[in-house]
Amino acid sequence: MIVSERNNPEAQRFNAVWDWARTKAYPHAFGLVTMTEGARRFFPLYMRKRSWVIPNPVRLPGEWSPQRGNNNLIAVGRLVDQKGFDLLLEAFSKVARSFPDWTLTIWGEGPLRSELEARRDELGLGERVRMPGVTERPTIWIETADIFVLSSRYEGWGIVLLEAMAAGLPVVSFNCEWGPSDMVTDGVDGLLVPPLDVDALADALAKLMGDKTLRVRLAQSAARSAAKFAPDRINELWREAVQTAIDGN
Repeated sequence: MIVSERNNPEAQRFNAVWDWARTKAYPHAFGLVTMTEGARRFFPLYMRKRSWVIPNPVRLPGEWSPQRGNNNLIAVGRLVDQKGFDLLLEAFSKVARSFPDWTLTIWGEGPLRSELEARRDELGLGERVRMPGVTERPTIWIETADIFVLSSRYEGWGIVLLEAMAAGLPVVSFNCEWGPSDMVTDGVDGLLVPPLDVDALADALAKLMGDKTLRVRLAQSAARSAAKFAPDRINELWREAVQTAIDGN
């Protein structure tokens, strides 16, 4: 048996029963797979002796048509604390007045909807921030985005960030643990800002919204960088892990 952690085991908390089960089961596994080196380091040394870091691959839908140029800032995820949309609203509120032709759309659904909507309205962003729920088609957010932003407090990987890069979008992200720094090289194929730093996030958004040339350059580099996470490359890493288990090495 190989066990695989799909989120941030240091930050994500489960109930007592699940924690007990993980503590009992994981030490008996043949090996461990995590998506980042940071997640791998969370586990004790004896579990890391036979372990693999295998990120998620990026695979965009076969048919999608860009509908860009409408100055649309996009975020995607469940409306939960982990995704930090409250921080994103604060950051956007700091720059919205300077960029009156830009809007923010947060795609997703979750238990914090009413709280986030209330905060949006308190910040005077009722006409500038849309929260339409779950996408009708998986590609809508890719097609309509001009900038993608990841405001998560923590991640296991953050696949939507990689999807945005693969789709040729300029991206801004908190450099949270873990995932973003594995995908984005700051200033080369996206912008990374310190975790939870709302002012830095606002500055990065303003920098991108105000500079089309920068958006184009980062977007082109992002698409090239995302290629190293193509399915065939990631599948080969899984084949190696599985073969190791079969051989019992």
